[in-house]
Amino acid sequence: LIYSTSKFSFFIIFLLTFPIITETEFILDLWLKLPPDYTIIFIQLILIDACIETLSGPLITAVQATGKVKIYQITISLARMLIFPISYIAFKLTNLPESTLYLSILINLIVLFLRVFILSKLIDIKLINFHKKVLTKALLILITPIFMAILIHYKLDYGTLRFIVSILVCVFSTLISIYLLGLTNNEKNLIKNHVTNFINKKI
Repeated sequence: LIYSTSKFSFFIIFLLTFPIITETEFILDLWLKLPPDYTIIFIQLILIDACIETLSGPLITAVQATGKVKIYQITISLARMLIFPISYIAFKLTNLPESTLYLSILINLIVLFLRVFILSKLIDIKLINFHKKVLTKALLILITPIFMAILIHYKLDYGTLRFIVSILVCVFSTLISIYLLGLTNNEKNLIKNHVTNFINKKI
């Protein structure tokens, strides 16, 4: 259940955020006309960070359900607090405001593995299984949508047409990738049955 919940949570958030990530500039130009400096990259990195954080949601719930949260809370809190001194150093070295968000993404990835490791000591969950059933599936469904987004940005000029095409292609390519690469056979059959039942009710 933990594997499935993490995976589907990521799928849903990615489906909602990826079109925004690909067309952040157009959306902000349409909304704000002249968006402030760094707004585009800030939004894109925050959304990427949110996708990664989504994978951890079911793990947090599972740890809390065991009641053994002392070591977990101390470890995760210390790991997340590292972002403050490291961000300060990174900003001093690079002078890039977005460096903090890059570090946040990196630390969230580290924290994700820490959560799985700690949880593996409390219940029957293994890091290798989480990698195979969740992370690998998540990475696989990224390939086609990202490739299509790059292709559209390369072939079409910035504007309304590219925005519409990009949104539609991103959504449909993500849905197809999720179905073909992200789901198990049992999950595919379950979806088929739900769709069939829905169609039969309408008919």
